[in-house]
Amino acid sequence: FVDGLRVAIMPLGSMLGQQLPEHFKVRYILIIACAIGILCTYAEPAIASLRPLAALVKRCQTPYLFFVLNDLSEVLVLSIGVGVGVAAMIGVLRFLRGWSLKPLIAMSLGPTIICACYMKWGNPELAPLIGLAWDCGAVTTGPVTVPILLSLGIGVIKGQKARHAARELVDAQTGQNHGQTLEGFGIITLASTFPILAVELMSIGISLRYTPEDIRTDFGRIDCSTFIEDAVVESVSDTQMVLDAFTFAVRSILPLNVFLILMIKLVLRQNLPKTSFEVPPPMGLLEDLDFEFASGIVDSDVELGDFSAHGTNSPMVAGSSTSKWVNIDDTMDAEARKRRGSMVTKIEEYAQVKESKEAMRERKRERLTNAIAAVGGADDEKKVMRREATKELSMSKLDLSSRGSGEGTQGLCASIYNQLPLIGGVFESMAGMTLFNIGLTYGFTALGDQSGLLLPAAFLETKESEGSPYFGYGAGVSIVLSTVFALGFLATRAEPALRVMGKTVETLSEGTFSQTALVYTVCVGVGCGMVAGSSKILFDINIIYLILGKYSLA
Repeated sequence: FVDGLRVAIMPLGSMLGQQLPEHFKVRYILIIACAIGILCTYAEPAIASLRPLAALVKRCQTPYLFFVLNDLSEVLVLSIGVGVGVAAMIGVLRFLRGWSLKPLIAMSLGPTIICACYMKWGNPELAPLIGLAWDCGAVTTGPVTVPILLSLGIGVIKGQKARHAARELVDAQTGQNHGQTLEGFGIITLASTFPILAVELMSIGISLRYTPEDIRTDFGRIDCSTFIEDAVVESVSDTQMVLDAFTFAVRSILPLNVFLILMIKLVLRQNLPKTSFEVPPPMGLLEDLDFEFASGIVDSDVELGDFSAHGTNSPMVAGSSTSKWVNIDDTMDAEARKRRGSMVTKIEEYAQVKESKEAMRERKRERLTNAIAAVGGADDEKKVMRREATKELSMSKLDLSSRGSGEGTQGLCASIYNQLPLIGGVFESMAGMTLFNIGLTYGFTALGDQSGLLLPAAFLETKESEGSPYFGYGAGVSIVLSTVFALGFLATRAEPALRVMGKTVETLSEGTFSQTALVYTVCVGVGCGMVAGSSKILFDINIIYLILGKYSLA
């Protein structure tokens, strides 16, 4: 799934985010951003984790929670999507208008906390939905929403070149970086806050239309005083479960990809990005591997010189004061010689690619400009340059016309062939989502249920574990909380969306904020949050007090 995301979804989202400000007015950009936010929500794998929870909720005990998870599950997902869409709209508007992030956070958190307080004290029947609403905020910060919304925000920021031209000029002259592209962050914060508010408003709206007794009695069909309710999971065959998982994956992934492709091809009228399943090696890796054999021969760094001028068998070794050329063929074995020859071939191929037509045209224009400046005036220069540009445009049109008439079918086949990785990435992401849903059913859900039943046996007597409690109260609680912290830490460290954000921050900040520091700081924060959440369950702490305490501190 993550590889399909890298090959297909992320390049499409990044290209769309960078092209939108150049082709559309603000109101159209906001509509597109809202649509992308909604589709990203449906494509999130974590949305599937809400489905198994429905069978664990009892109608007569928590009627509104049962009603939302079972009868209104599609409305719940749509509410989350609308929240993400509104967040994307406000985030893009913030980039375009230059708004500060702090007031927007306060404006979004204020109503969210007020609604949570109402659900706790104004209508206690809605209290079980507080935890669901706040958990939905975390559901939206997965491997789909984070990269696409980040690329959308950063792309919009980069699209405002005219507005920031003066500041960029000052930055270039003074050597300062005010972090214009770093302003693209913050949209994920809004994307995790507005879904909470959307689910809370949906819950309050349901309470205004339906009473708890209506839901408990299933609108007059059930008597809770005599009804025996058990959390029974309907038995589904393995084949049906796989088909359901595939259907869910197609319904989640395909609309997002089709929307992005149609926007690029039909609306922006741009060619789709050329992608590849190959993962390029890190910079410098090839040279390090190929020159490893030389580490015992020279004490200084090996530099790549002009092989055509000095001979491909004579790499340049930079000495302390002067550079000298040495032939090291005599000191290499056959394997090392083969490796160096392969590296030389790659370097030559790279040099040929760099020598493109555009570079040749640029040099031609520069020589022409210099010649005109030496013998004529500015008017002559403009005339010649216009004539040269017209000539190049005519040649390009003639070339395209000849290609269209003589190689139409071949060009179409070549175009389809070039997009095979992109098409494969779409199917790869759908296959990955299918496997994720299957693993969620057979693996994570079952293991989570078993762990939830067994961990309390460390310090409490439970029916499921004979001989419990296994430890004293203090030691057992410490073991449970330590285990929960480790689970939160390790799960967050494996989160692909966090790695994407960390790498983006490190690149845009030019190393000021390192990826490692960001990732491990977030891991510790999530681990502490898991401990707080487990303490809520173990010690029966109401979540509203944790929310108020945390945001008061923040």
